[in-house]
Amino acid sequence: MHWFALAAAQGHAEAQNNLGAIYAHGLATAPDAGKAVEWFGRAAEQGLAKAQNNLGAMYFTGTGVPQDDALAVQWWRKAADQGNAAAQDRMGGAYLSGRGVPQDDSQAAQWLRKAADQGHAPAQDTLGTLYQQGRGVPKDESQAVQWFRRAADQGLETAQYNLAQQYDFGRGV
Repeated sequence: MHWFALAAAQGHAEAQNNLGAIYAHGLATAPDAGKAVEWFGRAAEQGLAKAQNNLGAMYFTGTGVPQDDALAVQWWRKAADQGNAAAQDRMGGAYLSGRGVPQDDSQAAQWLRKAADQGHAPAQDTLGTLYQQGRGVPKDESQAVQWFRRAADQGLETAQYNLAQQYDFGRGV
């Protein structure tokens, strides 16, 4: 932690993000959500996508800051526009739920597809569900199976269950 703190104090964005994670998760120190937000924020302001994603999560849950869906989405969008798959997944979730943005299944599917194409298993699973239900994309059980399988092959248990359900009911297989 000592060396991260020294580098972070000198403006090193990766070190700032790492220090934020240390405080967020209480690694080698007591958890301190306020300090986590501070360090994630410093790195996010420098344009570090993973810090922007982390800061968005803090605003979304109201951890260390007042809960604010709009600010969460603002930070996630910055990270997502840089290609951060986790932030793209969260943008998809925001559009599905209508938290911080107007509810829009089509926009959700577009963001989830970007993350899924990068191999992000949670986005692959959710995209499979959208194809299964025909939400934001044409209903296509075989596409659902393909996305569930990709996520299941990475060990995501919800995708494994969803894939098993597809086989059990003979949908898309």
